[in-house]
Amino acid sequence: MSSSLTVPVRWFVDDVSAALHQLGKTTDEGDEGPRRDAATEAFNLTCGFIDADGLHTDEELWALTGAFGPLLPTQIKFCKAYAKDWPELEPDVDKVAGLVEKRFEQANQTIETMVPGGRGSA
Repeated sequence: MSSSLTVPVRWFVDDVSAALHQLGKTTDEGDEGPRRDAATEAFNLTCGFIDADGLHTDEELWALTGAFGPLLPTQIKFCKAYAKDWPELEPDVDKVAGLVEKRFEQANQTIETMVPGGRGSA
């Protein structure tokens, strides 16, 4: 999915997280916190711009969802991370996460047919 916000958001997140890693003397491999923090701040800033005029159009909200959906943490990611500490839970968590991800994909396909011009036109 692509939106008018996707590229600028990725640039912001990449640049800010790189600066945070440099300040903290960490790397992407060892610490995802700065990337998550940069994405959260980018989301907050973008929501402020969208809300500034008091209007929230479908196009703005689709662009917001398209740009930030892949970047922000989900409950599934938290569950998978938690399951790593409890190996006996991991197969069950993976099974449930797979079902949830399948349902999300089905819902996205349904939404795609409902939005005029598809989500990519936002």
